[in-house]
Amino acid sequence: MKLKERNVTLPELILVAGTRAALGVGVGLLLKEKLNKDQRRGAGLALLILGGLSTIALALEIFGEKDDQREAGNGEEIDTEMKCSEVMTEDPSCCVPADTVFDAAQLMKSEDVGPIPIVNDKQTMKLAGIVTDRDLALKVVAEGLDPKQTKIEEVMTTGVQSCRPDDDVSNVLQLMEQHHIRRIPIVDDQDRLVGIIAQADIATRIDQPQKTHEVVEEISKAA
Repeated sequence: MKLKERNVTLPELILVAGTRAALGVGVGLLLKEKLNKDQRRGAGLALLILGGLSTIALALEIFGEKDDQREAGNGEEIDTEMKCSEVMTEDPSCCVPADTVFDAAQLMKSEDVGPIPIVNDKQTMKLAGIVTDRDLALKVVAEGLDPKQTKIEEVMTTGVQSCRPDDDVSNVLQLMEQHHIRRIPIVDDQDRLVGIIAQADIATRIDQPQKTHEVVEEISKAA
């Protein structure tokens, strides 16, 4: 039972096998006076085989237990992962494609945010895209367009990366790193906007400083 309470290495298993084999030989020697040569050889071989088989069973038991512990450990790690619903900002302010860029800019100012999710309409709230302050600067101001005449649909980004409320936050971190983006909209099973997770949410609501630093560093490379 002691072997199950500590890590057992391969050399230790070999030692156990050798010990059991030696015991088999020892028993054979003890029976030397009662058995002839062939009988002693047969008894020693039988004990050697039994010792080896029992060692195999012990090895399987030990390694099987290690696998169970590893799976249990992984399960605990998954259980401690936060869900997007625990981190996201619920019901974020949004616009529709027919709104003007000026409307989006005003909303950015009043809400003190950089991105504005775009939905098809305010009834269904189905995610259609996103527009950011960077989009307004590069696609409107830099191009000399009139923000009060330019529609959001002309400058917004479509095909937006998103996550579900029940997804692990690790999914958000991965998307931010892969696509160098600072915000991930959260949608339900019908693609309706229910929240948004920003880089600031990751930094302030998740106790993973090293991972947060890595994400910020990766995003900054594309900035």
